[in-house]
Amino acid sequence: MRRWLGLVFLMSSLAGCAEPGHGLRAPNAVQPPECGPGDEAIALPVFRYGNGLATAAMMDGKKVLMLVDTGAASSTISEKTAAQLDPNYTRESHATAEVSGFGGDKEARKTSVAQMRLGKLNVGSLNLLIVPDQQFDGVLGLDVMAHFDVDFDLLHQHVTLHSKGLCAGERPNWPNAVQEFPAVRPIVSRGLTAPFMLIGSQVDDEPMLAILDSGALVGSVIHRRFASKLGVDANIRDTLPTDDVSGAGGVEKSPLYQFHQLIVGDEIFPNPKLHISTTRELRFPLVLGADYFRHHRIWFSFASNRIFVSRVP
Repeated sequence: MRRWLGLVFLMSSLAGCAEPGHGLRAPNAVQPPECGPGDEAIALPVFRYGNGLATAAMMDGKKVLMLVDTGAASSTISEKTAAQLDPNYTRESHATAEVSGFGGDKEARKTSVAQMRLGKLNVGSLNLLIVPDQQFDGVLGLDVMAHFDVDFDLLHQHVTLHSKGLCAGERPNWPNAVQEFPAVRPIVSRGLTAPFMLIGSQVDDEPMLAILDSGALVGSVIHRRFASKLGVDANIRDTLPTDDVSGAGGVEKSPLYQFHQLIVGDEIFPNPKLHISTTRELRFPLVLGADYFRHHRIWFSFASNRIFVSRVP
């Protein structure tokens, strides 16, 4: 069985700006939202796509279905979509960029669209990566979403972008108990801060940072180095059942292992089954994927550098 794990990480700068548009816009150069009054909430038109959520975007007048992926630094399209947007598309006519993700590193191509819309949201022009062998028409990444506070509810199939974020001391007004996590922003090469936000977690007795990745449709994944710290070395991994897992970097066989416990905030998950990344390119100790999103409503507050989680009954 082949499954998908998101995590698209662009190995060069994501900078770029959108052309003027009408209404709310989200240029490529990531600028977190301000907090305070005057919020405009935009509900993306989303629908269930396997274990995740997808949205319909309009790119230069053409409809493109995009996986909503909180683990992707950059938005991407497939080569098939690139050819639909530009009938004269060839790989040789576009500059290269290296992307890293589950499965390793891969050479992608750079492109852009003059106009992109997501429901009522006018994104304007947008820089994109063309990723070979990508399963989806497109992937909506943090280069768009991190301009907003994002309310993500997989179970009830809604994703809402808030133009004004939560200020310090504010919390989402949700009916169920809410946990608050201060987020850690990883530093990548030359001091560049990626748009990802990581939270504290623990597998068995090993504390580690985790990324909440709605694009990890395969489920949650632990880095092989941290699995080895917990006694699951190469000799044990070789005896485990595997899944063929597709990611931005290609396909790899990922062993599945049952650990003793997973702790996230005040929740304890006994006997969790985690896939183990067998390549060095997984850049985070732990990925909390679709199996976590399925039971939690999550608010990514890029304005205040916090993540809020509420368990969904």
